[in-house]
Amino acid sequence: MKVMLSEKLAELHQFILQTFANTGHSPSLAEIQQQFSLDTEQEANQWVADMEYTKVIHRTPGDLLVTHAYPFSNEKTRYKVILASGVQVHAMCAIDALGIPFMLDTNAMIESECLHCQGSIQISIKNSDIVNHSPENLLIGYVPMGCCSTPATDQCPLINFFCSQAHFNHWTKNNPTQGVKFLNLEQGLEQGKRIFASMMNPMAENRTS
Repeated sequence: MKVMLSEKLAELHQFILQTFANTGHSPSLAEIQQQFSLDTEQEANQWVADMEYTKVIHRTPGDLLVTHAYPFSNEKTRYKVILASGVQVHAMCAIDALGIPFMLDTNAMIESECLHCQGSIQISIKNSDIVNHSPENLLIGYVPMGCCSTPATDQCPLINFFCSQAHFNHWTKNNPTQGVKFLNLEQGLEQGKRIFASMMNPMAENRTS
């Protein structure tokens, strides 16, 4: 899904993403107020609310902080991405984790787990390529984005790593979900690159996963 943002919201979007990349978490309303020289935190909150309406970000009801700014999560997830800078961020899904190194133009280590057996998964990305991963036959369960869906709640929970085809088959049999298919790791990497590679460019169209 492609979303065009106003100049104001595009600048806010870039600030939120850069804060995640620099610190591992979302900016506070006070930080947004200071960055954009706003009069009050309430005004900062309205900016965030306006952006949330576009579905480029998502907030848990009652939470003033940005909960999700694709591909980042302010909450701990099963997708930890360790950047070359040493900053650790959490991604919202398997494709988001694979897309972060492209978005930030950096090397990264992804630590995750198989959705079926909770077995450890590690993927090392260097110079925009996968240089090491385990287990050998891991794949990604994937469901395309619906036209009226909210990615954070409707799509991301269905995009997960599996350590083998057998575990993907077991999980889908026990959790029948319309539209779920699988991608191999290289296909998942290309999907992450396509979605996120230009997201840190303020002049680019903003995309969700």
